[in-house]
Amino acid sequence: MFAFDDCYFKNPLLQPIDNVFVSKKNSKASAEAKAILKPILIDGSPFILNAENITKIFRIRGFWDTTSVPTSELVSCMPSGVVSSHITKVSVWRPILSSFSKKIITQQNIGNMVIMKMSGEDSDYFTAVDFSEKLLGCSCPFYTQHSSEARFLCKHLFKLIYELRNEFLTKTNIATTEWLDSLEECRKNIYADVMMANWLYYFTTNVMSQLELKAGQIVNKNVPFKI
Repeated sequence: MFAFDDCYFKNPLLQPIDNVFVSKKNSKASAEAKAILKPILIDGSPFILNAENITKIFRIRGFWDTTSVPTSELVSCMPSGVVSSHITKVSVWRPILSSFSKKIITQQNIGNMVIMKMSGEDSDYFTAVDFSEKLLGCSCPFYTQHSSEARFLCKHLFKLIYELRNEFLTKTNIATTEWLDSLEECRKNIYADVMMANWLYYFTTNVMSQLELKAGQIVNKNVPFKI
């Protein structure tokens, strides 16, 4: 089982975002947003990150690690009804677990698009979501070298999804209180690292999936604003 530093759990806001820049919602901002992301086509069609395709991604072997955490702990922390009654063990999806350690350097909001510059192992990467065009993408090698659809959810995107959890909840009209209360229970749990990783897994499959975002490619990292 993986574990984070104790200091991580003393700060419920995770890594602070010191630099957030907001562009006005105008036609120029809209044009800038459209110049940054474009859909990735698979056999001529966009890859939709809906519940079915996200479930397929999570079924890929090689990224799951089994833990010794009791299933009762998982059920007690998660929102009601999201954990299968047939669960026999608690596992964690490795990219989700490692996503919490990613540091957000800057964040730029342009209309309905959010771009984050994050620290990576070898360099910094850009992640972005455009709620208007329904696009989600990252510039990291894991994501861009998409030899399979399994790479369309990288640790940087999981970090973005986590940080924008309130926006995702608002746009899907899902019971916000239950999910946020569940997150607080995960933070306080003795197995906080495993609980929070599973919370983000269930959040992605149950909440984010409802927006049916398309996997996108970041085509312009030299964005015309400070980031």
